[in-house]
Amino acid sequence: MEKNILIKSKNVSNLKVANGILAKFLISERLVLPSDILIESTRDIASSILINEEFHKNRKSIILSEIDPTKIFFSELMELEDGHGEINFLSNGTFPNSKNFIAQVLNNGAFNVGVCTSDNHEYARNNRFLQRFKGNLLAIGIPVTEHQETLSNYQLYLLSYRYKNGRK
Repeated sequence: MEKNILIKSKNVSNLKVANGILAKFLISERLVLPSDILIESTRDIASSILINEEFHKNRKSIILSEIDPTKIFFSELMELEDGHGEINFLSNGTFPNSKNFIAQVLNNGAFNVGVCTSDNHEYARNNRFLQRFKGNLLAIGIPVTEHQETLSNYQLYLLSYRYKNGRK
């Protein structure tokens, strides 16, 4: 029992560091703007990157990965009528609904979906999904940007997109 608690504590600690690294990377590369309305899909609140202080100026919503994406996006899109900000969907890791969440922002928002971890198995699993997904997006004309870095023993692979008016 005590060993399981230590393993869980180490995983939470690693995830917190990974999320901090990812948050700083997103801001340093200007992939998240202060005016963006952030929506994040995550397994639970403790594993969210949005609880990092880097995003304190942004309006944000943390949602669980199992939630129907149309419900959360509809409420946020209604608030966008004032013309301020864009929705930016974020995720550290891939989930069953990731593609559905991304589909909601393709015509008027942004997304940054990737993996940042020190666990090689987790990185490889998420990277395979993201590589296939990148190919699918490029095949239908979505100009996704790929970022790949190693930062403080954490591997980062990220797909980014921001809607540009006039994109065909």
